[in-house]
Amino acid sequence: MTEITLDGDVVVVKWTGRKGRGSLLQIAAEGNAKNVNKLDLRQCVAVYICVKSVPFPCGDGKNVYRKALEFVDGQVKMMETAEKLGLGKVRKSLVESAGGGFNAPTDSYISAAVEVVEEMTPA
Repeated sequence: MTEITLDGDVVVVKWTGRKGRGSLLQIAAEGNAKNVNKLDLRQCVAVYICVKSVPFPCGDGKNVYRKALEFVDGQVKMMETAEKLGLGKVRKSLVESAGGGFNAPTDSYISAAVEVVEEMTPA
């Protein structure tokens, strides 16, 4: 069984089942947790916007994500709601959502978000 918990705002994924009996959900959750832990609240909210507005990015995920980031900046009420939930809960929710669909499309957008964030971060 895969257990998804929070350590502060950091998503932690742990296998609690029998040793050597991992699952696809476990593998996906570990990768998605690693990625969402790189995103701030604004970036996580942009992922949700992508999933709801363009559920089939057809290879254009990074561009859709960039547009969602621009959109988030004008959404004060949306960000206030996300802030009330807290970064950790939003991150955990993304990991759980991605696990429910296996690349349909939450984890695709999580990956695109990390790629965009890493492109924006100076080396």
